[in-house]
Amino acid sequence: MIRTLLLIIFLICYFLVSSQEKGITGDEIGYVYRDEWDAGVFIHSNGFGASFYLARWTSYRTRNSFELQYTHFKHPEETKRKNIYQTDNAKSFIYGKLFYVNSLQIGIDRCITFNEKPYWGGIDVRWFWSGGGQIFWLVPVYVEILHKSTTSSFSYITVERYDPEKHTLEDIYSRDSFWTGFSKSKIYPGAYVKMGLSFDFSHTTNRARLLETGMMLNFSPIPIKIMAHSPSQNIFLNAYLKLLMGKKYLFQRYVNQ
Repeated sequence: MIRTLLLIIFLICYFLVSSQEKGITGDEIGYVYRDEWDAGVFIHSNGFGASFYLARWTSYRTRNSFELQYTHFKHPEETKRKNIYQTDNAKSFIYGKLFYVNSLQIGIDRCITFNEKPYWGGIDVRWFWSGGGQIFWLVPVYVEILHKSTTSSFSYITVERYDPEKHTLEDIYSRDSFWTGFSKSKIYPGAYVKMGLSFDFSHTTNRARLLETGMMLNFSPIPIKIMAHSPSQNIFLNAYLKLLMGKKYLFQRYVNQ
């Protein structure tokens, strides 16, 4: 999954950068923007998420943003299974998974345009970095456990928090709802940083259509254990690909006119 995503990111960046023409916006009739907002979704090498930005252009090349982002993390070893009885109405589950791991990130983003699109159209190429604080939100996994009666042919099911010391693959009938463990959630503090390239391919001057790609690092001072039979993690390093859409607001109608 990681290699495939990195290959896709490389090919997209190569195609977009190699097709650019350097703009001369500072010397031509154009537009200067002050405010912008963007929202979108992304996939990363071990999960997915969604982002929202409130931005202020400090010049025609630089943009500062407030960033709010949600990220869901999976473990590379996660594999969905069915119960050994192959019951049709039983939901698949991930054997060994202890927590659903999510995070809410709040930070600042600095974006610099180094290859402008010409006024007649094209693609802006930018590089960016961002960072800030985050909260990891861990929801424990609950499963349906099948119990066989020792005195009759009947069986019954109970909902229990998954315990690797107690529950075997043969015991689990189905996964239970994500919301079952909501009240037992754990909250951990953390921090994050990101860096990468952003491409604005919008065909209209007051709209933003962005393809963003880069690397993100999420850190938790408290080790997080997603899978029962895998080591705990303090650092989550992932490549990602993000699609954003938004709107720009003019500060000045024309430049040098």
